[in-house]
Amino acid sequence: MDTVAVDCLILGGGLSGLWLLNVLRNAGYSTLMIHDDRELGGLQSLNSAGLVHGGWRVGVNLLNRREQLQDMPALWENCLRGSGLLDLRGVTILSPEQHLWSPGDWRSRANLLLAAANTAGKVRRLGRDHFPGLLRGSGFSGDVYSLEHPVLDAVSLLEVLAKPHLDCIYQAGQQDVHIQTDDLHVSKAVFIRKGKVQLRIHPRQVFLTAGAGNAALLQDIGVNRPLMARRPIHMVCVQQPDLPAFYGHCYSENRRPRLTITTHTHANGDRLWYVAGGVAEEGVSRDETLQIQAVKAELKTLLPWQNLQGARFRSFLIDRIYPLESLPWQPAEAFVRPFGNNWLVWPTRLVLAPNAGRQVLAGLAEHRFEPSLPQPENLPMERTRPGRPLWDKL
Repeated sequence: MDTVAVDCLILGGGLSGLWLLNVLRNAGYSTLMIHDDRELGGLQSLNSAGLVHGGWRVGVNLLNRREQLQDMPALWENCLRGSGLLDLRGVTILSPEQHLWSPGDWRSRANLLLAAANTAGKVRRLGRDHFPGLLRGSGFSGDVYSLEHPVLDAVSLLEVLAKPHLDCIYQAGQQDVHIQTDDLHVSKAVFIRKGKVQLRIHPRQVFLTAGAGNAALLQDIGVNRPLMARRPIHMVCVQQPDLPAFYGHCYSENRRPRLTITTHTHANGDRLWYVAGGVAEEGVSRDETLQIQAVKAELKTLLPWQNLQGARFRSFLIDRIYPLESLPWQPAEAFVRPFGNNWLVWPTRLVLAPNAGRQVLAGLAEHRFEPSLPQPENLPMERTRPGRPLWDKL
């Protein structure tokens, strides 16, 4: 059996794991990543809408002004310019801004005004001449605000994060990975047994970044109490060659968006709307037929001038993963908890991945953990390949 030693081992190759891989290697730690699928990225990360959003403004006293959700957009924008913690200049920016909009009735306008006033970030009301193309229809009589936070192509983000470190990213299913841990949750070795591959890894620190897969990994290290919550969402894709590009949130009768639309490109070149918001959250109890009917009804009500004749509709469920102790409607920071030399990491949303990285570095510094081992190379394991979102496969 081959044996290697490494400062850090990351189990899970979604956004949080890839961000952490960059942060750790940049800090000088030898690091390996093992992902449980041949396609790098993970279900939740690959199918992210790519929204960089600071959430709602919150009081300083409530959060004691640690780095929080509302601080994240500025951090991301620095990285996208190449002047931040990581250089993300290669990431495709789908839109430099998002839009908040409402139907024309007074209640919806009032809720939109409240949302605009309480959304963290630079928000400004737009005159009709500056409305996005989708909302310039003669039938639209509502209000529109601009939120200067970008929308990213999640696949390109994952590829940019992975590209400098492809030499240390490997594939092995969770059934092929066993963590040897003592009663204090200190992991002494990780065994990879897959076909002819028999490998023992001695990591000084282990990071669990496998999203939903963390539940099984926690059991493997002897943490048997429930720590994870699933919050599914029933997403709908609308595919049509000439759909207008739009990135916006519709506010109506509730504080949360009634409908969120982002625009992406299908593998065949067609435009594709990715529909989230209240209709997607409420749709988890509906089958695909009923969910598509619900989304069609919402689009007809809110955007009656948009011709969707011949558009193709598809839907799928995505599990969003949260720690049980969090408030899933507004997690203020990533969830990072040590168990011995194992670190449980859930960013809870795309925008908080940098916060997870900073918490990890702060925790390692607190434990005076310094780089000491060389980077292992050319392990006898399979490599991963870039993943694709579900809408390209349906």
